[in-house]
Amino acid sequence: MKWEFAETDDIHAVVSLYREVFNEELSPEELASRSRGKKLHYYLLKNNGESAGFAVFLGSGEQVEMWQAGVVPALRNRHGGDYLISQSKAAMTGEGYSVLTVSTFNRWDTMLRLLIRNGFRIVRTEYSERWNDLKIELQIEMRIKREIRYAVTEKCNFDCLFCHNEGLGHGVRKNRNNGEILNILAEAVTMGYTDITLTGGEPLYGDKKRLYGLLQGLGALPAPPDITLVTNGSLLNEEDVERMKEYPGAFKLHVSLHAADPDSFAFITRQPSALFQVVKANIRRASDAGLVVKVNCVLLKGINHDRIPECIETARDMGAGAIKFLELLVLPDSADDYGMYYVSGAIRKDLTPIATRLKSSNMRRELYRLNSDHRFTIELQKLTCALGCSHCRELRDRTFSSDMSYHPCLVRDKQHYPIRDAASLAEGFRNGDRIIDGYAFRFKDSSPTLIKQEEFVAGKKEFYFRIDNPDMVRGFLLENGFSLERMNGYHLEHYRPRRRSGEWDRFERILKIGWDSHDQSKTGLIFTDHAYRADPEFGMEVVSRYLDGSGPMNFPTADAARRFLDRLDFEPYLTIDLTLEAYRHGQYGSVNLSSDRYKPTLKMSGEEHEMRHLMSLLEKYGGEMAPLLIPFAQYMCEA
Repeated sequence: MKWEFAETDDIHAVVSLYREVFNEELSPEELASRSRGKKLHYYLLKNNGESAGFAVFLGSGEQVEMWQAGVVPALRNRHGGDYLISQSKAAMTGEGYSVLTVSTFNRWDTMLRLLIRNGFRIVRTEYSERWNDLKIELQIEMRIKREIRYAVTEKCNFDCLFCHNEGLGHGVRKNRNNGEILNILAEAVTMGYTDITLTGGEPLYGDKKRLYGLLQGLGALPAPPDITLVTNGSLLNEEDVERMKEYPGAFKLHVSLHAADPDSFAFITRQPSALFQVVKANIRRASDAGLVVKVNCVLLKGINHDRIPECIETARDMGAGAIKFLELLVLPDSADDYGMYYVSGAIRKDLTPIATRLKSSNMRRELYRLNSDHRFTIELQKLTCALGCSHCRELRDRTFSSDMSYHPCLVRDKQHYPIRDAASLAEGFRNGDRIIDGYAFRFKDSSPTLIKQEEFVAGKKEFYFRIDNPDMVRGFLLENGFSLERMNGYHLEHYRPRRRSGEWDRFERILKIGWDSHDQSKTGLIFTDHAYRADPEFGMEVVSRYLDGSGPMNFPTADAARRFLDRLDFEPYLTIDLTLEAYRHGQYGSVNLSSDRYKPTLKMSGEEHEMRHLMSLLEKYGGEMAPLLIPFAQYMCEA
């Protein structure tokens, strides 16, 4: 039984189905007049090519109302209602609406149960004298991202050096049986989740009957969802390929390959280098068999970030039709990964000579077509968390671990909701959305990850301290309740006029250019005034004020910035490379640890009561920590 749901401009067909469903007359003119100034959308439901139902929507702004809809009587008990509702949500999301409203009456209990089962919530009730019944209005907030991500297993035959296990943590979980999993995934499909990604761990590791059973069960649904299988490719064999080809819906194979040569492959995966050719041969087999193949490549600074064209050619040599470059997720408990992080936008310079950017790019994704092979596409994908928690619900898929627990957040893996059965899925999603909404309110365009956009602050007060050992200070902070919230690395070059005045010699005026060590695609020029005041409690207070009130001036390259300053008769006098680690203690101010190789420092900022609290904690440090009583730039200049 094959269902279809498609937009139509055949109003007469809609009117005809209205009569069949409701056994009452409705003229095309009357239907068109119901728009009430809103945008009308007409959709037809078909079963095996035959008309089976319809839906009419009235849209305005971000909200849309399902004004009339129904399934012909003969097909109401064959999943037609669930399919119509799920596809209505998907179609209206595609039209750009974020809220779908449906009104029904208490006596239409089948429709009421259908809506509630598909995630709608009751928002208003009122008694209708005309119909002598209780009128019930229901709503659902629709996600633009309608994907399920299920980790078939947490086990893997690779030991990749940056693995975070899909943000699910590395705990041991008990697998659910396929029947339970399929019931829950089938419920998700009825709720409008038409794309399911099967991942791991490595989904081809161990007993493959589990994976085969999932493919068979999902393929047997009235409307088989699109399937994406994410694999490292090392265990893919001919039987796997045949099973994938047999899937009745759309099927895509995504291969995680982050290297362009055997040695880099061995370093990343911690497996024998000979396995690199095995992966390439296996994926070539899948491509030759007609499967749609894409390579997923996580950008890793110092490993593959400067070998983009080679990664692209490796993917093409395997028979893939696309490659996606992703950013590394750096979690608070994996701060050591920070050195490998690289911004996806920084490789645009590598793509400009060989590819053309397409208009289908969006806030998270940039899409390119390879000039030498128009069939091959290149995608740059920003990490969802890098865009901030406020965008999570519209951009991220729903992620499940192998025990069918729903994990709403990539970062906080311990916050999850076990899904007992299909009936508890909608409740689990609502609970998860409350978590995400809480993070969105708290973090807005930031997130709990260590990689964040630095906020521009027009003016601030700070105190600096000399420290003896950054590793000892780091350990002290973590042992005393501080949490690591952000890491940034910078290359900074300080400049001053060749004909200097006192304010430059006293370091009351600072001008520097620099770039994020993970994104050298642009150089910022920062111009600040500094006032210094002795403080009896904290040492020397530094009040900084940016002279360029709109934020740093950006240059396309460091050389362009240097030439600009040279024309203004400025000379360099200090170059430093810093890694800054931002720590916070509860709701109090921040402490920044600067891990300069020769002169590590600690910087404290916040309101006065916050700094008193922080100082009471820092005084317990057993090593050397003394207030810096001269300007920071002067201290860094001294031998």
